[in-house]
Amino acid sequence: MRALANRTILVCLTLVLVPAASAATVEVSMSVDDTELLVGQTTTLHLFAEVSNGVANNGIWAYALNVLGDAAGVAGMNSVVQYGSPDAGFSNPGAIGPDGLRDVYGGDGGFLADKNRGIGTPYELLAIELLATSEGNVTFGAEAADFSVILGINSGFLLQQAGPVTVDFGDGASLAVVPEPSSVALLLGSLCLAASRRRRRVN
Repeated sequence: MRALANRTILVCLTLVLVPAASAATVEVSMSVDDTELLVGQTTTLHLFAEVSNGVANNGIWAYALNVLGDAAGVAGMNSVVQYGSPDAGFSNPGAIGPDGLRDVYGGDGGFLADKNRGIGTPYELLAIELLATSEGNVTFGAEAADFSVILGINSGFLLQQAGPVTVDFGDGASLAVVPEPSSVALLLGSLCLAASRRRRRVN
């Protein structure tokens, strides 16, 4: 807890003392390895961020995000991997719940060492394993973390240079969990049988 408080103070001091840079835009995009699964199968959801109008040495420094689904019970999250070697004192894989992942954050460390991350090219921040749990459709989207303001990352992202950051969280990524082929064949067979019986009654 003390480490988090120290980091928060550091972020606030940086925002106050570093000369403001021009406004920058971070674009978030997401994809899944498989857009269609059977119940019990897994796939990976990837989250990328790009500084679309960035300048040299003003890449991504820190993030604080939620990654949530719009339909409960279709696909759950098994695990999350944070890429980019964020500092252990300023990173947390968040908490996985029924609606998705909340309050995952990272920064400093490898991000501070590589000041150009995400400039002009999407940089993968997170890989989340999904497990299909019931038939249906779900779209996962990102937003600023619940406690992003406490961390001093109001918009969900901080860049190397202090200044306003506009974030476009995009459309997210969709996943369909479909019936097994045998179930579909059984359903079609039942429908054909019912239609055949109706025809016999009419004749």
